[in-house]
Amino acid sequence: RGPGASIVVAAFGGTVLATDGGAPAMTGLLAILDGIFPGARERIVFNTNWRPEHTGTNALLRAAGARILAHENTKLWMTNDFTVAWEGKHYVPQPPDALPNDTFYTGGALDLDGGTVEYEYAGRAHTDGDVFIRFPAHNILVVSDLLAVDARAAGSAACSRRRSACSSLRTRIL
Repeated sequence: RGPGASIVVAAFGGTVLATDGGAPAMTGLLAILDGIFPGARERIVFNTNWRPEHTGTNALLRAAGARILAHENTKLWMTNDFTVAWEGKHYVPQPPDALPNDTFYTGGALDLDGGTVEYEYAGRAHTDGDVFIRFPAHNILVVSDLLAVDARAAGSAACSRRRSACSSLRTRIL
């Protein structure tokens, strides 16, 4: 729970963050990554949905040269002015430097030095821009808010629609 609760970092000749966290909890993120992965050439960040706790450090990371990937719907929500009545929250459009700079509709894979990262649109789940991120060599599946949101079982419905992503009983789900 809370900002930065869903972060997975992997290094394959570059640094991959499977989801980012909210800016207040992540101000030291770049220094920490530089200390753990010195000389990493490329930073790739996946926004697993549009909500601020998953996109809050985009501007910071983009300024440091990160490539930020997200589903197209995530970027669309981030560019709009809207209110979520049940939360009692109003969201305003994010500045251009806080938006993902690479979007997709269905998914894909990145072949990086020493590893592959797969990503797939989860369909309408917690939001309509949720994505799965999979590290096949390590049998890790990142589902972020799809596993449980405020004790709701949104993730089980999303996984039932995506048997290929959730098929192995040995898959470590984060």
